[in-house]
Amino acid sequence: MHLHAGYVKQLMKFLLNETDHYYMATSHSNYLLDMINEDNRIALYRVDKKQMNDEENKYETVIKRCDGDRTVLQTLGVSPSSVFLANCTIWVEGITDRLYFVQYLKKYLEELKEIDKTKWEDYSRFIDGYHYAFVEYQGSNLEHWDFEVDSLEAVDSSKNKGLNAILITSNALVIADADLTKKPRFNELEKQLGDKIAITQGKETENSLPKKFLIKKFLRCVLIMD
Repeated sequence: MHLHAGYVKQLMKFLLNETDHYYMATSHSNYLLDMINEDNRIALYRVDKKQMNDEENKYETVIKRCDGDRTVLQTLGVSPSSVFLANCTIWVEGITDRLYFVQYLKKYLEELKEIDKTKWEDYSRFIDGYHYAFVEYQGSNLEHWDFEVDSLEAVDSSKNKGLNAILITSNALVIADADLTKKPRFNELEKQLGDKIAITQGKETENSLPKKFLIKKFLRCVLIMD
């Protein structure tokens, strides 16, 4: 339909409220996805081709209901940046960690430019606030967050772990200090995040500072005080 997105929604509401028919529509657009949560008369299905028993060139059609399935957005190529939100969030413990990692990223790109120009050109295009944004979870508050959701019906903000990160960010990378591995929820978070959780080698982020850097700074302070 060659209609403005707002008009498409108005048309859908007219068909729902002013007619007594069933309608089936196909689309590659994401404009109508949020209407699924607004009206239980709307159902979303996706049609996929599935290879049959690993036989080449033999497929079957699979129709699956997918209300609330966030992978539909990926299939449609919808990214948060299309509505001026960051595509990814990097979760760190606090402001000190954030400042460290910002500098680490800058230093990494500086060194990468010297050793791998092609990779540097690819990585240096990422923009802070557009491709990624930082979130500070303030230590133990990480235990209040879940990083997966089966359906909107499963969301309950009254529960202890009632904060769902997936509802405010499509992609999350969690960087945590090594002491998180000793906490009860670590296994659950690791299961939810998979390779999107990074644990520092040292107990704190500060432990990742190079020894020669600390010595250099220490000697500089001594000379200033002398």
